[in-house]
Amino acid sequence: MDGEGRSGPLRVVRVLGNGKRRFDPVEKERLVDAALEPGVSIAGLALAHGVNANQLRNWVALRRRRQASEKELTVLPNSAPPAFVPVVAVSPPARPPAPSARPTSRGVRLKASLNRIYSDPGSTRSSI
Repeated sequence: MDGEGRSGPLRVVRVLGNGKRRFDPVEKERLVDAALEPGVSIAGLALAHGVNANQLRNWVALRRRRQASEKELTVLPNSAPPAFVPVVAVSPPARPPAPSARPTSRGVRLKASLNRIYSDPGSTRSSI
């Protein structure tokens, strides 16, 4: 795997109660470095080191994301300062006119309960 010619299972430093293994971080980084080499079979590398291939792919993806985010955070010394974007204030939308206190037409008013619907007090009660 590395310059020392070590190839075999990664050294497990801790096993959690749920069976998940924690690997030696130095050996894990070396394995990820090896997986990033051109033409290397990640599945074959994982098999040779006793790690699930999907786990090794996840470690490689994490490394790539970390490297990409580090590049994004790098400040270039001679770059122009970021430009400000003007903020445009917009007036609030016009309010609709307030409804009058009295309804304009006499409509049917309904009052609902769990089992019955009642209409205007002057009419008869009906159930559904």
